[in-house]
Amino acid sequence: MGYFTENIFEFIYGPVANDDVYEALNLYADGTFDREDTIKRLKVKELYNQLAFTTDKALSYLQLLQVI
Repeated sequence: MGYFTENIFEFIYGPVANDDVYEALNLYADGTFDREDTIKRLKVKELYNQLAFTTDKALSYLQLLQVI
């Protein structure tokens, strides 16, 4: 097992991977989809971004303003 020695970021913001990717690749691997079908299913439909809080310090900046 290796160790991560690069910079650790408090927050990471960027695109979210679509769960359809995993399914399409599995169906390609077991022969259900051919290459063309797989590529069609891997094309981006709609992009969503996420914000990841990667440390306790980052989480400490969150504050509950109101319970709905």
